[in-house]
Formats: sequence, C-alpha cells, structure tokens
Amino acid sequence: MAEPEIWTVRGLLDLVSQIDEQMTDRSFAFVLGAGASKQSGIPTGAELVNSWLGELYRRHEPPQSGRSLEEWATAENLGITGFDHKSAATFYPYVFERRFRADPEQGYAYLESLMESKEPSFGYSVLAQILCKTRHSVVITTNFDDLVADALLMYTGKHLLVCGHEQLTGFVRPHMRRPLLAKIHRDLLLEPKNSPEGTKTIAPEWDRALRALFQHYTPLVIGYGGNDRSLLGFLRELAPGSIGGGLLWCYWLPEGEPRTEIKEVVARHNGALIGIDGFDELMLQVNERFSFELLTNEIDTSQTENRDVSKII
Repeated sequence: MAEPEIWTVRGLLDLVSQIDEQMTDRSFAFVLGAGASKQSGIPTGAELVNSWLGELYRRHEPPQSGRSLEEWATAENLGITGFDHKSAATFYPYVFERRFRADPEQGYAYLESLMESKEPSFGYSVLAQILCKTRHSVVITTNFDDLVADALLMYTGKHLLVCGHEQLTGFVRPHMRRPLLAKIHRDLLLEPKNSPEGTKTIAPEWDRALRALFQHYTPLVIGYGGNDRSLLGFLRELAPGSIGGGLLWCYWLPEGEPRTEIKEVVARHNGALIGIDGFDELMLQVNERFSFELLTNEIDTSQTENRDVSKII
C-alpha cells in the first residue's frame, strides 16, 4: 500500500500561503467533520455512539447480570453485523439506527437539542473571515449544525449560501458571489441523512457538484473521521488527479494517525496527513498567516485559554 506523506502544521501553512499568493486560479475548500464542532460544545460522532450504546445497555441488560457495557455490546446483542466495540465509532450510522429504530424522529429531536444554542468556538471566527475576505470561500461538511452560518453572521454580518439538500445543488458553482456551505447529509431540519442507508453513498447530485468544485478547490479536511462512508467512498472512487492540489487531511494528534482506508484515499490523491491539536488551534495558526485581526471583542477568549498551541507552530 502506498503511504501518504506526513506533514507538520508549519508545512501546511507554508503551502496555504504559497497557493494564496501565487496561484489565483486555485482555492481551498474546508471539509469539516464532527471534530471541528467539538470545541463548540457539540459531541463528536464517537461520543454520541458511546452515549447511545450506554442507553441501549441500560435498557436491555439487567443490572444483576454483572456484564460490563463492553461485554454486552456485541454484534449479536445489537443486531449489527461485524460490530466491534473497539472500533465502535466506525459504526455510527448503524448504532444511530439501532438506538432510534422505533422512532427516528426522536433521533432527529435528540440531535437538534444537542446543537441548540451552541456558540461557534474561536476557530469559526477565523473561518468566517477567510470565507468573506479571501477566495477560499467553500465549506463542505457532513455536520448538521449551523456553526459556520452563525459565525459568518456573528463576526462579519454577512450571509452565505447554505445548500442543505441535494435538490439545491443546482446553485453550486465553482465561482460564486458569496461563500458556500454544502451540507452533503442535509440540514438538520430537512430530514438529515444519519442511517446506514442514507450515508452509504453520496447523492448523485452531490457527486456531480463536488467533482466540479474539486477541480478548482483543494480540500482541507478537518475533524472528519470517515465514519459515514459516503464522502469517504466518494473520495475513494475519484480517479487520481481529479483533485487539484491533492487531498490534505488533518487528524487529531492524541488519537494517532487515521485508519488504513483513510491513508489509502489520501495517498491515492497525492495528499498528506497533518497532525493537529484541535480545530481552534489550527485556525489560530491559519489566522496568523492571513494576518486577520483577532475578534477579541466578539469571541469568548476563555474557549482558548490554557491551551498550549506552541506544539503546532
């Protein structure tokens, strides 16, 4: 198996500066997963899976059995083929379906309650400025939350085009007058795709739209673990050379390098893996390269207090 290159954050920032200054025909697109929302108080997919497994365990396992959650959570007990508790996060859609199969609407309500009233963390204030002040104006996300749109309005007073359903992809073009937020699993209020069937493949409309975007935008992946299968599957099927500038994949350093299938996809597209300490920490460094004014009057500085960002310089 071909191995992708491993870069430092400093190396990534050098590339960002060079592309921004020297290649005006190419831009960056931010591909955000649940990890980008963690510092805003929204649980990651792995945390949700653990929570749902705990609920199922308490619902079905008698206290007197003496079995732990890890012992109880098997493929047989859950009815999930191939389930392995050690890699539970990769079964996110299946665990969601198992937990809420009697009432999917309860699952959507659960997610709505988690995301309600959440404030964008520091990193989103930087992202908002990038989207408005540079040509790097596209966000592609598997998330349902409104943090990007909220941050843009909060910090810049501007609106972006939110495509929260595949039927809206006709409005997606490589060159647009305003920033674009592409929610490939739909908006939270538009019957979001969260089940194995819904996240197994990407919608054909999004397939066409993303292929067009990636000819002009180099994807910078942050906080995405590939557990939905659809976006990762789309990237796996793309022919090498289909992504201008390759695939840049940031992963969280404390969890170690991504699993093999992600490495294969990154290598397939001549990309690189970059270990980061967090979304906010990375965006702080990006902000320094673009020399934006820190929005200290608007952001809650306590969100970044006591974080050691020196490790990623």
